[in-house]
Amino acid sequence: YSGLVASYESTKSTFNTEMKGTLADLSSSAKTVAHMNFEFSADDITENSDGTKTYSDGLKSAISSIKNLVSDYNDALDFFSDNKEVSSRASALATAFADTTYRAEQYSQIGINVDSKTGALSVDEDKLATALTTESSRVENSLGTNGLAGKAEDHVAQANFQSDKIFPSATQMFGDETKAASLYTGSTLLAISSYATTGNLLNMLF
Repeated sequence: YSGLVASYESTKSTFNTEMKGTLADLSSSAKTVAHMNFEFSADDITENSDGTKTYSDGLKSAISSIKNLVSDYNDALDFFSDNKEVSSRASALATAFADTTYRAEQYSQIGINVDSKTGALSVDEDKLATALTTESSRVENSLGTNGLAGKAEDHVAQANFQSDKIFPSATQMFGDETKAASLYTGSTLLAISSYATTGNLLNMLF
């Protein structure tokens, strides 16, 4: 029983550490996008003679921030999807993070593609750059405080609020059997052993 509980608690600790790191990364990238400058113009894209495009430093920074948000969001989505069997809370969070499918068309218009099966996001950088320089308000509405960044922050807050309950306790996982097993550990086990030794001694004397 002691070995089982120790192994279980180690697994729970690993789960919680990974979850907290994943949520912290997403919270950071979401805040960056929520407060970044979305105002760009056609001057932020230069058409080169070889057909390639060069972005201004500001535009490159904005695209990088959005790509970080998408990557961190996918990490959180994958984490809870991979661990949704752990508890009903984990399953509910997996469903919450996968709700990007409901805005798939809206995201697609600005260069953010959504996997219809998993809800995972991917970035079409050229389309995103064009949207940022021609429809900045639409991009901000879709990705900023009222969009993906805000949604991500809400999901992170929801997960953090119940972080100590997402991975169930050993008793919740294994049921009353752990309570029965605990009777045979610690001082109780020593007492039982003592009684058994006394009984054996009495048998030898009589």
